[in-house]
Amino acid sequence: MAWRPDAEPIQATEVAGVRLADDLVHVTYVSRRSGGTAVRRSSIWRRTRGAWRLYYHQGTPAAD
Repeated sequence: MAWRPDAEPIQATEVAGVRLADDLVHVTYVSRRSGGTAVRRSSIWRRTRGAWRLYYHQGTPAAD
């Protein structure tokens, strides 16, 4: 999906993180555009050579 300057902003709620190891973090949150469907998101972030990089991401539409 391409970025559109006229798109509604995305709100992130229920943000939580768990450190799995010194250089590995699991982040979960719920995203939603105004009036849109909530999406539960889960990401694994890994620090490599001093920079945090997204290693894995999944988004699953949530039932309202």
